[in-house]
Amino acid sequence: MTYRRTQRLAVAVIVLALILISAVTGCGQKTSLDVEQSSVTDGYIDFDGFTGESPSAAEATKHLYKEYSEYFLLDADADLISEPVDSLYAAPVKFDTAAVIEMFMQAENPTPETSDGIEVYYNVYDGEEHIEHMSIGVNGGSIIYRNIGFTKGVKFPTENFVTQKDYAFSNNGNPPYPTVYKQENLRFMSAQNAVNEVRGILTQLEIVTLEDVDVFAIDRAGMQAHQAVMMEKDPSIIGFYNIKDQFTEDDEFYILCFTAECGGIPVSSIGNQMNDRYISGSEITVYYSKQGIVNLYLSGIYTSQRSVESHEDILTAEEAADAAFGHYNRIINDFGDSIDEWLNGGKYVVIKMEFVYAPTAYSENRDEVLLVPAWELTVKWHTLTDRYYGNEYDICDVLTVNAVTGEIM
Repeated sequence: MTYRRTQRLAVAVIVLALILISAVTGCGQKTSLDVEQSSVTDGYIDFDGFTGESPSAAEATKHLYKEYSEYFLLDADADLISEPVDSLYAAPVKFDTAAVIEMFMQAENPTPETSDGIEVYYNVYDGEEHIEHMSIGVNGGSIIYRNIGFTKGVKFPTENFVTQKDYAFSNNGNPPYPTVYKQENLRFMSAQNAVNEVRGILTQLEIVTLEDVDVFAIDRAGMQAHQAVMMEKDPSIIGFYNIKDQFTEDDEFYILCFTAECGGIPVSSIGNQMNDRYISGSEITVYYSKQGIVNLYLSGIYTSQRSVESHEDILTAEEAADAAFGHYNRIINDFGDSIDEWLNGGKYVVIKMEFVYAPTAYSENRDEVLLVPAWELTVKWHTLTDRYYGNEYDICDVLTVNAVTGEIM
């Protein structure tokens, strides 16, 4: 098992350039479409070069390069897929509410406060102070827990954390998290043990995940340094955050990002709006401190029911890239002469391709979900500058292509 330290998520242009240069060097001189297959012996290589146990579908990676037009470029690693791949009927996992409350909440026998028909809420107060919150999906598939007493104390330096999929490749203007966090292990527990503890809890909840885990060690020195930089660059934030004179070992925690899977294929974290129904993507993010789990976000957790159809002729990565070009070429044509301004003089660049299961609806029943084989393409199209650290970082879309039909999802 491997770990991605926080600083590895910083997708600064310099780092990205080094990655792309490395890819060019490995492939030699490129023609209109060059493919380099990774040399793999034990396990598979994911997009960041980390290894894990080999899943059943994606057994290796290859590098694809193709200049489609002046404004669209494919330059990405992509999974190699072993066919056939099944579409699966699935359902949200039904969690045992009593067991979940006992597992995570410190308060004994909290009573449900409200229900909006989608989630049941539990809130615990100490006098007027809100100290714990939990919500559990009525139809299954989701749990949110917050130890508010802990997260209030360290809110300042972790305010902008988002999910693993959206974190490095965010299109909402949030920069990559700063490189002040340099530790791999914290004093209260090693990263390996923290992952083992949380994976054991997920197993009790009957949640199956890939071996590869994103791990961020949030240490007191990093929090102190980041707070100082933010206060210096933007004093107006004082009053909006919980400023601490001195962070301590009690404030330290790991952020652990797991990936749900079915049959060794990751389940997409990207949700789908189907008419009046939203189908959640799968997200698993856990904050783990010396107190245990202090923040938990589980959404779109599904269990496979049965196979619908076995697909012998799955869309290749190259064909998925062709479909993506068709989608973006329409956007390019719509912008006309203003496309250069929109792209800030750049182009759309596919920098990552991952084979996934995409959750979709196939009936009106909210207990029924169809997991469809799909390609997820990370498409860089703009850069911004981090106002605190001055680093340039990429703004990216994530485009999903149905690997059975070729349609954009």
